[in-house]
Amino acid sequence: MSVGMNLENVVDWSPAWTFTDAFQASRPWISQAFNTATWNTSWYAADAPLLSLDARGNPTSLATWQNAAGQTMKQVAGTLMFRSLGGGYPGGVYRAEWDGTGTVVFGLDAVTIASGRTSTGRNYADLQVTPSDNGIYLRIDATSPTDPVRDFHVWMPDWQGQHFAGQRWQPGDSFSPFHPLFLQRLAPFHTIRFMGMQETNTSGIRTWADRRDALDIRQGSGSGGTPSEPIVNGMSVEYMVQLANDLNANPWFNMPHMADDDFVRNFATYVRDHLKPGLTAYVEWSNEIWNFGWGFEASQWVSEQTKLPANAGLDNWQVAGHEAKRDLDIWSNVFAGQNSRRATHRPRRSIG
Repeated sequence: MSVGMNLENVVDWSPAWTFTDAFQASRPWISQAFNTATWNTSWYAADAPLLSLDARGNPTSLATWQNAAGQTMKQVAGTLMFRSLGGGYPGGVYRAEWDGTGTVVFGLDAVTIASGRTSTGRNYADLQVTPSDNGIYLRIDATSPTDPVRDFHVWMPDWQGQHFAGQRWQPGDSFSPFHPLFLQRLAPFHTIRFMGMQETNTSGIRTWADRRDALDIRQGSGSGGTPSEPIVNGMSVEYMVQLANDLNANPWFNMPHMADDDFVRNFATYVRDHLKPGLTAYVEWSNEIWNFGWGFEASQWVSEQTKLPANAGLDNWQVAGHEAKRDLDIWSNVFAGQNSRRATHRPRRSIG
């Protein structure tokens, strides 16, 4: 079909079977407070401190404190998968694995039926999952400060004879991190737009250090993140290029409205060097920069830029045009001599 398709945000409440590793679409960590006297756990953000996380998104420690009643409180870290879908996700046996020393438990739709250590020393749990609206719950109750639990994976059940457990994808691997059914559903489309997967409308990316990396423990952040993980940075460029290559589809990328030149240049360079020959990369600066509705942050940002001394006398459209030209000029420079592989404008129509 000569039409493109928007791809939705990577969130735990999406009905899409995006990855073979369900943890890649899990919710950013939720800091919770466990009362050791009452055994009650509070999910309210104000009741627990922010989590300490490493560069990949792994919790590095959990706090302990006394509440006003003198009761000992312990911080736990929770996340959710396939939440609020009315059971519309695969049932069966999931395989969870992680490194480190600590206590990890599963709940809601997941029941642990076997656990232990693999031959390589990783922790594992086999989960019998009966889908409901609750989804799968993973919680870290304790972690070693010197050997924290980390690098989580929760692989989906076998599908049509294909086995996924143990596939810890990295760029360059011969297998795909995307679920075969997800690829099958997208196969008719020859251009795919990553605006949603990049969380473009609420992106918090300013520098290359803010990006989602391919080795981060998850590839989604949601529209607002969580208090412990507030930066909204969407899916990594490595995963997006892999998806375009898997589908043999032209990718359509959106540059974050606050991203600096270094981010744009590094992003464009990775696409140039890894996108399959014959595919064209479409590039757009942000999304709906005219929209001042809730959730569209670029328009507010542009309006603020007009107040800077350097932009005196310029209106919103002139500032936005300057920003777009700067980013697209960087793409043009990176793709110099390869213009057939880069188009700095939107395709004619996108549906989704």
